[in-house]
Amino acid sequence: MSTPNKPTGKQTVHVVPFSHLDLFWTGTREQCLSRGNFIISQALEILEKHPDFRYLIETVNFLDQYLDCYPEELDRIRKLAQGGQLELSPIWTGIYQNLPGGETLARNVLYAKRYMRDKMGCDPKTAHFGDLPGYTPQYPQIAKLGGIRNVLMSRGGPASMPLFHWEALNGDRLLSYFVKQGYAAYAMHTHWHKTYEDMAGGKIFDMLEFKLADTTHPSLIHWGSDLYAPHENMVHNVRTWNEKQDLKLRFSTFEEYFTEVADAEGVPVLKGEIPAAWPNVESSWPDVWPEDMPCEAALHMAEFLSVTCLAKGWTDYPQQELEDAWKALLDGMDHNQNAQGGDRADRDKLQIKKYARYAADRIIDKMSWRLASRVPVPAINAFPVVAFNSMSWNRDGIVSGPAAIYGPVRSCDIGEFDQGMKLIDENGKTIPYVPLVRQEGLSVTQDIAFHAEVPAAGYRSFYIVPGENPIHAATTCEIQLDSEADRDSTQLSTYSLDRKVQKGPRRSQGCNTYENDFYRLSIDTITGSIEVHDKQNDRVLFENLDIVGVEERRGNYISDMAASGRTIPAIIDAIETVDNNALWCRIRISGSVYGMPFTQTLTLHRELAEIAIENEIDWLKPRWVRLEQTFTYADKSAEIAYGVPYGMVKYPETLSGIGTQEWDEISDEELSKLRLCRHWVDIGNDNSGASIAADHRMWEFEQQTLRSYMMRGCGYCFGVKRDIDGELENFERPRPGKYQFHYTIRPRQTSLAQARSYRCGWELNHPLRVNAVGGTNGKPTLPASESLFDFSDTSLVTTAIKKAEDNDAFVVRSFEASGLPTQMALPQIDARKASATDLLEQPLGAFTPDVQPFEIKSALLEK
Repeated sequence: MSTPNKPTGKQTVHVVPFSHLDLFWTGTREQCLSRGNFIISQALEILEKHPDFRYLIETVNFLDQYLDCYPEELDRIRKLAQGGQLELSPIWTGIYQNLPGGETLARNVLYAKRYMRDKMGCDPKTAHFGDLPGYTPQYPQIAKLGGIRNVLMSRGGPASMPLFHWEALNGDRLLSYFVKQGYAAYAMHTHWHKTYEDMAGGKIFDMLEFKLADTTHPSLIHWGSDLYAPHENMVHNVRTWNEKQDLKLRFSTFEEYFTEVADAEGVPVLKGEIPAAWPNVESSWPDVWPEDMPCEAALHMAEFLSVTCLAKGWTDYPQQELEDAWKALLDGMDHNQNAQGGDRADRDKLQIKKYARYAADRIIDKMSWRLASRVPVPAINAFPVVAFNSMSWNRDGIVSGPAAIYGPVRSCDIGEFDQGMKLIDENGKTIPYVPLVRQEGLSVTQDIAFHAEVPAAGYRSFYIVPGENPIHAATTCEIQLDSEADRDSTQLSTYSLDRKVQKGPRRSQGCNTYENDFYRLSIDTITGSIEVHDKQNDRVLFENLDIVGVEERRGNYISDMAASGRTIPAIIDAIETVDNNALWCRIRISGSVYGMPFTQTLTLHRELAEIAIENEIDWLKPRWVRLEQTFTYADKSAEIAYGVPYGMVKYPETLSGIGTQEWDEISDEELSKLRLCRHWVDIGNDNSGASIAADHRMWEFEQQTLRSYMMRGCGYCFGVKRDIDGELENFERPRPGKYQFHYTIRPRQTSLAQARSYRCGWELNHPLRVNAVGGTNGKPTLPASESLFDFSDTSLVTTAIKKAEDNDAFVVRSFEASGLPTQMALPQIDARKASATDLLEQPLGAFTPDVQPFEIKSALLEK
């Protein structure tokens, strides 16, 4: 068949048949997985009938579901996979790259690769990211350490350089390919599954001409889309095409394609991040997406405590429970939400995240109870409160958690505590604490907050004993309220030479000031805007901290975010001091923005040079507005950096040649400003600055103003509801409810690398955990304080302390976080011998302590 746009020449285009295996998109999780069963069964039939056909099963979770339903099919699949016709995946599920933590990306590879090795007897080398709208700059290193040598992208990549070597922050490279027309183009816009005339009679020639324009290397296209099934007509039509056309189509696997181009010349090397073209999913779903961050932290803590117990003699490491929880989290972080699965699918997505979090919390409770029950107790009327730190540096911060007291025989015999109870450390030093909640009955239980120093990868014991709590013996702040001027009798108004009266409230309002040893906060009593003055360096750190609403025109949850042009300021109802004592001073600002009530609680500490912020927003009903927390830095020439999985990026650095190309992606202008930032953002220069920790990820950078997107009202999604009368109704998000957002501001007086102030982000998102016991057997076997290892003097961040998957070795995984060489001192645990390992926990030879900038380094500790 001829056409004016018919491609010419004896070229061959590789065609990879597949289905994009979405969860939560065309139905609930169960509906999508069962659709996957049908798709896989169809592919197997065609593969066996036609040896020239190829097929990709994109993610392992769908294959696992198929074999769970049809275990008798295992040998059939193994044969096709080992024969090269059926390509399998080295990733468990299709999670985003910019939202998850580095360890989550690593587990996505680990569990997939183990499954393929153990069940399929094969080792897939190519990761296919069919619909991911952004790529983290460290993925080439993750891939190399996970036995992946190639990656295929279908969104946001460098269209003019589709075949390229992608270089990680540490220099590792990954041969990659970007499908510039997207993964779904040929399945959605041409008809290969019908007759040959249908296939050749549509847009296919124009599409192929565009695909091959300026191409210097072999080309690749997909056939498949969202839960599309293959059809045998594809095979017959491609054979007919190849008989009639000069341009040949060849069914291929990605493995076959990358083998052909492995030694290609002139392939460019590109380095950097591809920012997310769907950055809004977290702010539009604040009830669903932010749940994954505390879940990741809980799994990290659960593994750390379980390893600690294993090192102390307990042998029941909860391997299967942890694996199940990780896999549930991975499924819950699939890149889809709110399509035709509707509310039920979104509920499923949240529930499996909550399951993973609950499973991790149960393990944390069990393991921490064990350890806390073994610490020494100085007296029968002393009750341990044990703080646990899973981070690899010594922590100095606020701890909150439970405490309890009981009588020696009858639990109610606690008369010696009637005059008070105090908190002491293992050396008997009294520590002021704030009783957050107190419950009284037969005895007393309470939740308390106190300042603690806890060793790296370890724990420290404190004790509730009879005595006076000195919480009110000192204050943290000097407070000057603007309203005091109304009562100042020395402020006079002069009517005449003979008549002066107290000025009182006859004046314009100003600011309240709150001053501790480190900062002076000035809070405008009308606007609620906050100026932060750094006293130690005598400088204004932030000119304004504000909560604002940026109005939109009913956008959607991923890309349509057209603004109306109006920014709505907050309306302030009250500013009050919650408490001012020997631990902290807390100030609460109450008001509303765009009709949504909020409270903002600011905490200044007596002993910590940082500021904590908690914003609680009561989202009442659908409104098309972004609610932002803004930070306007005082230095207009400052530079911005931010955390990414296993590393950091300096804004505005990105991979060369990228841009948005699809209708459902944000604009290039928006792409240039919006980022998903992992744990922290920093602004400043090499001499000074400030790091801001956050427990959510979407930011906009506008010169020296940092805009944190807390939540965002969107008016429509891909899916719609049709009522009984046939009318269409949008899904509107977020759901009504109260949502919390937390920040920590930590200034620095040196460079970011030297100050390591990015640690504040890890500390906010990996809080110290407390367990309290109501008594022990009086036979301690553990010291009051202990550390497994200590990387405090390095720039290492430890993301995993776990038992190996196949034996009782310990795995310690860290990454260099600031771009400087450092040393990883070997942990001395049970006299274990260390060797180097990768993400799959395979041996890499002798362990060396040298760690290069942004290197991910894992040690295997074996008896």
